[in-house]
Amino acid sequence: MKIYFTTLLLLLYGCASVNEKETTGFNEVLIKFNTQIPEKEHVYILIPPFSCHGCVQKMISKIDIYLSPQDKPYVTFISGIADIDLKIFSSRAVVYTDTHNYLEQLPFDIANVTVVETKKSMLSKVYSISLEDIENRINEKMFSFED
Repeated sequence: MKIYFTTLLLLLYGCASVNEKETTGFNEVLIKFNTQIPEKEHVYILIPPFSCHGCVQKMISKIDIYLSPQDKPYVTFISGIADIDLKIFSSRAVVYTDTHNYLEQLPFDIANVTVVETKKSMLSKVYSISLEDIENRINEKMFSFED
């Protein structure tokens, strides 16, 4: 019985610490951009260097429709693709270009366009979005924030 209880505790600790490890690793990458995970809700849109350029451009045009200037304190883009122009978002989001491939140091996998949602200085959700589901994600209020 003692072995089962110890195993259960280790499993629970392992599950709880994964989020902490991911949060710490993500924050370490953000520090390289002179920022960190805020206390308030925030959405990070990550575009790794190996993304499909055409898919990313189409998703950016969809996101462009929904972002407003009031979203700027809550939304950050980090792109590993230098020739993807995110300047259109500069008045509505914080924008960084990852010229040093810091996104490759993340403790979780990212693809094409990955969204990281944070709350209370911790990761709350990490998911990739595709052209097929971007409208559903946006309609689920990806960009709705509470003060």
